[in-house]
Amino acid sequence: MDSKDLDILKSMLNLKTNNLQTIADTVNISKSSVQKRIKKMEDDHIIKGFIPELNDELLPETSTAISMIKARYGPGYSEEIGKQISQIKGICSLYYILGDYDFMAVIKARGRKDLERIINSISAIERVERSNTITVLSSVIEDLTLFYRLD
Repeated sequence: MDSKDLDILKSMLNLKTNNLQTIADTVNISKSSVQKRIKKMEDDHIIKGFIPELNDELLPETSTAISMIKARYGPGYSEEIGKQISQIKGICSLYYILGDYDFMAVIKARGRKDLERIINSISAIERVERSNTITVLSSVIEDLTLFYRLD
């Protein structure tokens, strides 16, 4: 990966687009060069896909929650329990963490009943001791591209 590849990635993240002509205009190289470079970055697994930025206000209502999960310690517990939690539909992010809890899950649910299903699914995992789930009232900012600005 060279400086032009980095410029392409920055452009994609800052402009929130994968439109080849827009990127080409921004980084001052041809559209076909941008296409080839993006293809190579995909082949090299630097780019794993494109996710559109969604406007939650125009989509069916969802609720967000953050669940702190305490698990019973044992050999390989983080991998085993982490895999089970990550397979629950509605778990968007799962982090193995240090502190009083072992995992932090970011949950997106389609209403209260769906949130209840997700929390009950977490609690049903054999080595999960307890969870503390916090419901998000509103998002001040939710933009993972901010972290990857590459500036």
